[in-house]
Amino acid sequence: MNDKKKQKEFWGNFWQSTPIESNFDKPANQWIFFDKIKFQYLSDYLPQKPAKTLEVGCGSATISLLLSKKGYQTTMVDFADNALLVAKRRFQLQNTTGKFVNADAQALPFADNTFDLVMSFGLLEHFENPQKTISEMVRVLKPGGRFFSDIITKRFSVLTVGKIISFLIRFPYHLIIKFNPAKAFWDYRDLFKPDFYENSFSSGMYEKFMEKGGLLNVKIIGFMPLPPLYVPPWMEKIYIRVLEKFTWISEFFTNSSKLSLFWCVSWIAFGIKNENRD
Repeated sequence: MNDKKKQKEFWGNFWQSTPIESNFDKPANQWIFFDKIKFQYLSDYLPQKPAKTLEVGCGSATISLLLSKKGYQTTMVDFADNALLVAKRRFQLQNTTGKFVNADAQALPFADNTFDLVMSFGLLEHFENPQKTISEMVRVLKPGGRFFSDIITKRFSVLTVGKIISFLIRFPYHLIIKFNPAKAFWDYRDLFKPDFYENSFSSGMYEKFMEKGGLLNVKIIGFMPLPPLYVPPWMEKIYIRVLEKFTWISEFFTNSSKLSLFWCVSWIAFGIKNENRD
């Protein structure tokens, strides 16, 4: 089984076990909470409606769902069938529509210059050669179109701190309360040695990848100065309420300073396709 097949199998199983949630007003899932904040930053960057948007490696497609509800023509790509099933179901629950395509991010089945906005969230770090993926995303972007990507590379950040806190909570929870030592052991493996690949390119390297791919006005900022916590659902609901009280921290840290790029969980990358490039 080659690496791509392993990746496809991993993400297929991941999305198959993912609860389908579409409550954006009071999310019980902290990733939806973080996506809502992310969408606020994207909102200032959106093209005029009607516009065609593409989300590559869509997963549950939260951002595309929010765009569809605002009247954008959304297309979503993922190579895991189960991810597309989750995304479709969420769209159905919100009574909105979109196009769902099973395809490889490095071989998108679209003509050049098709979309006004191309985006990805937690995708580029999973490639040994993100340049190829970025160039393919730019290829299907119209000249003057907008590129938006959320990137979580393998490095020390507040995410590392969050994993340590999560383990210190989960280990005694499974060992003492649930009487499940095997689960306590696998928690360590899942948190610190996951089955998926992550690259460790710097933000400066990603800027170069984007510029080489044909993007101008490239900017990368830090995002999520508070970490996700991998805790039982009842704890997660409490943590979301805590996060809601401290959104000002996100506003303070979301910038291109060295501190933000070092500390924050992810980087948000912006760019515009060169209008002289076809």
